[in-house]
Amino acid sequence: MKKFYQRIGIGVLIALIGFSVIGCVSTTPIMYVTHSNATADFIILGEVTHQARQGRRQGLIDFLDVARREFPEADWVINIMVDQRETLFFSLPIATMNVFRGTAVKFINP
Repeated sequence: MKKFYQRIGIGVLIALIGFSVIGCVSTTPIMYVTHSNATADFIILGEVTHQARQGRRQGLIDFLDVARREFPEADWVINIMVDQRETLFFSLPIATMNVFRGTAVKFINP
């Protein structure tokens, strides 16, 4: 009976190690864009996040549209960070997404 429980314990341990190796998600920073016009006055409206499939050319345009939907008065998004999130299964990529994060701002006219 004791051997039976030892075999079950070893089987569970192997299964846990196998599941941790089989599927995982990795995130890699791709790009960071800061605000280029440091002399402009603006009001920070809030943080914006958007996910888009990799290879889609309009990812940044969609990101700006999401910012304007969340904050209708937003003029632009500054401090944009783009991360690549890759889902692996048996070390093969099955899904790759770009995650856009930034700060929506409204410019103050002098």
